[in-house]
Amino acid sequence: MKGKYSYRPLENGQHTRIIQLHPAQNHKDQLRCDLIHFKHGDGPYDAISYAWKESKRRGTKAVRHSDADLLIRESTKSLVLKITPSLENALRALRSKTETIHLWADAVCINQEDNEEKSIQVKGMSGIYTNARMVRLWLGKNYYGAEGALSMVDAGQGSDLPEDILTNFRKILLRPWFQRRWVIQEALLAQNARIHCGDISMDFHQFAIKAWEISLVLKKRGPDFLFTQGYGRAYDMVDTIHWGLLDRQRNSAFFPIYRLLHDFRAARCYDDRDRIYALLGLCDEKAHIEITYEKSTDEVYAELTLALWKSSTRQLPPCVSLHYAGAFRSSDVEGSTLPSWVPDWRASRRFQPFHPSFNPPTPKATLYHPRFIQINGIKGLILPGYKIHTIQGSIKHVFQPVRSPVHSLGILRSRLSKWVSQVTPATKAETWADPLLAMMQGLLDAHKELLELNAKGFVKKLVGAPNELSDQRLEKYLLADVSLGLNESNIQALLDGFYESMDGRIFIRFDEQPGLSFNVPEDTRDGDEVWVFDEEDTPFILRPAKDSGGSVGYRVMGDVGTTWKVGKHFDVLRELGIEKEWEEKEIVII
Repeated sequence: MKGKYSYRPLENGQHTRIIQLHPAQNHKDQLRCDLIHFKHGDGPYDAISYAWKESKRRGTKAVRHSDADLLIRESTKSLVLKITPSLENALRALRSKTETIHLWADAVCINQEDNEEKSIQVKGMSGIYTNARMVRLWLGKNYYGAEGALSMVDAGQGSDLPEDILTNFRKILLRPWFQRRWVIQEALLAQNARIHCGDISMDFHQFAIKAWEISLVLKKRGPDFLFTQGYGRAYDMVDTIHWGLLDRQRNSAFFPIYRLLHDFRAARCYDDRDRIYALLGLCDEKAHIEITYEKSTDEVYAELTLALWKSSTRQLPPCVSLHYAGAFRSSDVEGSTLPSWVPDWRASRRFQPFHPSFNPPTPKATLYHPRFIQINGIKGLILPGYKIHTIQGSIKHVFQPVRSPVHSLGILRSRLSKWVSQVTPATKAETWADPLLAMMQGLLDAHKELLELNAKGFVKKLVGAPNELSDQRLEKYLLADVSLGLNESNIQALLDGFYESMDGRIFIRFDEQPGLSFNVPEDTRDGDEVWVFDEEDTPFILRPAKDSGGSVGYRVMGDVGTTWKVGKHFDVLRELGIEKEWEEKEIVII
């Protein structure tokens, strides 16, 4: 019986380990390697990106295998390191018959039982994947006809593929790799990346393009088809990684941490602290955040938020965290173990925040740096703000538009009219309670203007169409013309955005202030208050918090969609007939 391998400590944070995988003639031959200490930048190697757990399906049952042996040569003897079946399969598939190859894989190259080493190595993982000659994205062994699907997809057009190939390709997207959080950083940092499935490999960009082509075919079966069949998140993940990878390769760009946490919220990890740590190598703010596995999940989440508040910039203003704190919170906000101003990244997203951090606000002259106070053992955040309204007896409208593909601007116009009638008093001018609705109204306004131009003979110049088109023919030109942004795909994308923005929200309008309408979290209730803060154009719903001694502050419930940016001076609200002057007041958010 061979002895167990024991790691030798690394020299410092500039070193890692590299697997020198020995060649073998037969696929089933024992895996053997040397595990050497390696200084970053010393030589070429490939990095493996894989899901730690992998199951093989037979019929309807998942068959799990025990850990495999990797034999590591140490002096004159070989010692055993246990590895998962997923990594075993990857090493066997990548192993050469004639040459020793150099690989990096986290489960082998990092001592997983040493939290101090793990913290140091995780900090350096961005460099490991950035400097790799190639990142090998291991999806798993061939089953479900995966190899055949990849081969045919590589050679064909998405719209021409037979149904069985489309089905098998979709099943590839159910592989654990597409659900894992760490692979996002590993793929996005790659200089070159290849998908591997069994013995078949494919350039990642080519794979992403084919996935996009196939998604267009499948979306014609219904706007929700991908998600109801369980493939939607994987398609989104591939698409986001693809465009992010292109952006990084062009600009060496990094991304705001809140954008990453939001966009990849469905990606999984075994340690909730890794919801943040797995993405840090991609973000601008990593210099402000210490990676340590000695702290609890709550401590890690709170310290990230504190670090971003204290290091806020014009591109990431301080209140941006409140948008995500409302969207990512427990349904029991009073019973949460985190302060309400800290997003809980373990929670499912309750609704889409109205302030995505990848659309930063216009830079302002100053930035407010917050103060904190301890209240009943909770760190309270002190912010100056203005109370706009107290929710009391408001008329609430909840509606769920029918999700179906858009084939004409006429359908879009009729839907918008129906939505507007539900959120606007009939006697008042149209009040757009959602920014996406306003954007789509802009599309319709542009359509109307083009119809007017058509009557004057100007459309030929704009869209290369004959003069005096009928409305129906002009509509076809508009739907086909990408440059005008009125093609079917773009309109459907806007509608999809609208549907997403309405999930978990309701409209509120006020009888006493007929022109005022808010789009708020669906658990908003009477007694909640609407506040706006310095450096913010978007209001928030806050819930007064009390204990036996009375009021102790407020809890963040979520941000508010309004027709206009409210801003500090409230000019628009005054134009609506609200004559109050608001006084700035410091409040405590707990």
